Amino acid sequence: MTRTIPIYTDPEETYQADTCLPLLQGAQQGEIRLEALVHGHYPGRPLPRGALPAVKTLGFWDAMHDQSWGLDWHRNEGIELSLLERGFMSFGCEGKDFHLKPDHLTVTRPWQRHRVGNPNVTAGRLHWLILDVGVRRPHQPWRWPSWVVLTKHDVEDLTNMLRHNEQPVWPASPEIRGCFREIAECPAYPAWNSVPAQGICADRGQLGPKPRGRLYCPARESSENISVSREVQVPAEAPIPPTDLAICDQGNAGISESPNP
Repeated sequence: MTRTIPIYTDPEETYQADTCLPLLQGAQQGEIRLEALVHGHYPGRPLPRGALPAVKTLGFWDAMHDQSWGLDWHRNEGIELSLLERGFMSFGCEGKDFHLKPDHLTVTRPWQRHRVGNPNVTAGRLHWLILDVGVRRPHQPWRWPSWVVLTKHDVEDLTNMLRHNEQPVWPASPEIRGCFREIAECPAYPAWNSVPAQGICADRGQLGPKPRGRLYCPARESSENISVSREVQVPAEAPIPPTDLAICDQGNAGISESPNP
């Protein structure tokens, strides 16, 4: 069984989901701590098949010092939520730059252009969740996973709000911060560390059995092996312990935006 890197197609352009290769390389070189649980092509520990199937990746990175890399302009196939717990960070979305502070939450729609770092990532701890709602073409209906415990009316309201949201940075409530910190416990949860997998080990840089607790990436991560193709195939593995989700309080206090020069 194989996984593909998601592709978005409209009449004029084709987009490929980001692979987070600079993040993977930073983790392999010991520059940053990376903890993530994944479905598909993102770097992290594979999740058992069937558990929270729309979650493409969730986890955090912890950079104790400024990095030599950044996540330049890119797109992801799902709704992306990220929370800066510690430090400061440059974030860009659709031509605007923002200066993130602790407890700032970013929200991007599927395939919305954004970047993290300008140009490089700075010291800090960043949490994220990418949730795939099945968007691969323009005007395609969003398909929420069955484990989202919202009424039909609430799902419709949430979908409408996210599809038309033009404010990518929000102040997070204490509840949101608490949710992300609880989610951060999942990648370190012992039962999930023991899931067998074949992949790239951060300290080996080659295909082989994944030792317990080591970084795993389902794709053979190198620039020549990641190409824009409708059928970019990578080895599949398996899926996450359930966790509660919440929506942040609205408002924009403390958010600093600066237009690109």
